[in-house]
Amino acid sequence: MFINATIKYIISIYKKIIFFKGVEVMVWSIFWILLAIVTLIIELFSVGLISIWFTVGAGCALICSLLGWHLMIQWVVFILVSMVGLLLFRNYWVKKMKNNIVATNIDANIGKEVLVVEDIDNLLDLGAIKMNGQFWSAKSIEGEKIKKDTKVVIRKIEGNMVYVEEIKF
Repeated sequence: MFINATIKYIISIYKKIIFFKGVEVMVWSIFWILLAIVTLIIELFSVGLISIWFTVGAGCALICSLLGWHLMIQWVVFILVSMVGLLLFRNYWVKKMKNNIVATNIDANIGKEVLVVEDIDNLLDLGAIKMNGQFWSAKSIEGEKIKKDTKVVIRKIEGNMVYVEEIKF
């Protein structure tokens, strides 16, 4: 009953607004502008490529509002554009952005070939490599023993421990 009365009240207000068509266009145009600004600010702080599509949807709904299209059409345009952008384009852009990530600092050494300077034995907790002129504690990623002067590839770095794999010809 309360919901029914609320709906009737909203419809009566809407009918009054329809009477002043110019005011309705202005009010909804301001609403779409504010929504676009708010969702853009949210996107700037989240950087997840989620709310940016609602910004685009609000922009399209703003255009519909300025053209004088019915409010229901504006909402449909807003929802469709936002959802299509979110569902179709978000994954593409996220993948494209992740491909541009460049390994920095110590992670840039993963995949690099280095020389074992002390026999590597995981059970005895022994082993070292020389990387970029510095000595690093090393362990075999597969657990096998690796002899001194063997070429290895760095597979993982955790803290000050380098995990390597012997290069097999």
